[in-house]
Amino acid sequence: MAVSLQLRASFESSSLYLKADGQRVLADDSSDWSRCVWDLIQRGSATISLRTSDGRYIGNEDDSVRLVGDVNDASLIDVLTLPDGSWRFRLSSGEALSVNAQDGSLSWTNVGDPRPSSWTVHLACIPTVNVRNASTKRYLCLDGSELKFNKDIAWGAEAVVTLEEVNGQYAIRSCSHEYLDQSGKLVEEPSESTWYGLVVKGGRVAFQAVDGTFLSAGGPSSSLASRRERLSRDEMFILEPSRPQVCLTSYCNDLKVAFHETRGDIVADGDKTDDAVYFQLESGDSDNIWYIRTHQDKLWQVVGGGAVRAETDDECEAAQFQLEYVDDKVVIRSVKSGKFVVVKQNGHLQASADEPTEESQFVLELVNRPAIVLQGPRGFVCQRDDSAALSCNNLTAEVFRVESRRGRYSLSTDDEKYWSLSDDGDHVQADSAVPVAFSLQFRSETQFMIQTTESTFLCHSHNTDLVVAAKEAESSAARWEYAGKCIPLLGRVTPSPSPAPPPRNETDGHASQQQSPVASSTGPQKPKGEQKSTGRCTIL
Repeated sequence: MAVSLQLRASFESSSLYLKADGQRVLADDSSDWSRCVWDLIQRGSATISLRTSDGRYIGNEDDSVRLVGDVNDASLIDVLTLPDGSWRFRLSSGEALSVNAQDGSLSWTNVGDPRPSSWTVHLACIPTVNVRNASTKRYLCLDGSELKFNKDIAWGAEAVVTLEEVNGQYAIRSCSHEYLDQSGKLVEEPSESTWYGLVVKGGRVAFQAVDGTFLSAGGPSSSLASRRERLSRDEMFILEPSRPQVCLTSYCNDLKVAFHETRGDIVADGDKTDDAVYFQLESGDSDNIWYIRTHQDKLWQVVGGGAVRAETDDECEAAQFQLEYVDDKVVIRSVKSGKFVVVKQNGHLQASADEPTEESQFVLELVNRPAIVLQGPRGFVCQRDDSAALSCNNLTAEVFRVESRRGRYSLSTDDEKYWSLSDDGDHVQADSAVPVAFSLQFRSETQFMIQTTESTFLCHSHNTDLVVAAKEAESSAARWEYAGKCIPLLGRVTPSPSPAPPPRNETDGHASQQQSPVASSTGPQKPKGEQKSTGRCTIL
């Protein structure tokens, strides 16, 4: 199995990303995000292959850096880890991958040639996850002012964390938009003690603080804090993709739909917020086919007479539903019967209507995305450095805050600038002091569309801007990834608690004595707080 990543070579005046270009491989500062993503496949303890999305591999062909179709000795690459955590790549025959900083050309150089390039590695994935303790199997949740492993299921916003990455290091951000300090406290501003390296082994991860200690679940409350330098099962965690969880409110009686565990009934009678009124949306085999799961791991099903109940976890046709959108509301149709789900006078749900009515309309609210990262085919959505405009071709993710109110959503930056439409209504920018409402239309458990009040959609454009397009343009250009598999399967990201010692001579299997071109000050910078350590990736 593979993990997707990006590789960056940094120099005094530029940062160049490893990129596929036809049959060639080069390094440039291009905004073509899709060609800068590589699948890393482990072939041995420190041997890998780097694969493109169309199944080709970086290799040596006629002494040139080329993309080849098969895995062979010429495409097996040894990883050499430098003291600062960056990587060097070389073939089994000894030639190392080098980049020309002037034109981005790549070559295989011998050990005696000028020092080969080093690469900063970071994951290319949606970083909104659930974290499970490998030892207790319980999930990490916000509990008061701490993060604790105290839930058997990952349910609600409290169970979601966002991993913010800068220069190969990661900060753990809770649903309250606070950062986990290594002391276990949640703080508003990131600092040196809120950045961690990732140590990944066998699909599990550990978070290593700048002083070399690891985050661990300890004490009677299983709170998360940095405790010891040795790595054991108590310090190992499993990252799981966070699927969308929603709350449904009946439009006709203004009560929340709730799961009644004792009887298995689905009833619109909830007047308080707890796990019973949250449901998880899970994609079926085709577009807009959904399974709806309760917090007790039961699926909605249409049973005799059209009643909607949740008694089993059988993913059969009776458990499949479709979502159809009416303005900022949604109607739910049974795939098996073709009937729309309505709320009866006693509050029970029943799939019995041939046409959507007021009784079949629900307000659907996404509840487990207090913060969100959006990704399109060209990269992540971010605010431009020199303006309030939003672009969608970035190699690094930006986290936006989400506020929801009865099925409509406002997105903002950390400095509370809300997304809004430009004066001409064609572009999106983050410059409003007041919330601007958008609607979401879910297409799968990883993708949705963002709709304006004028029934147009936010799309990515060829010039990389986030733009507004007419409904007729509804296509892949209007779909945004907001969730995904974020499970690194190998590799290690570790911080440098102190300045790196002089590298050793490369001829003995270690780094050369020349200074690395990768500086901790290069690459994307978090606008608030400093990041002094320079964590990168190594293969365990």
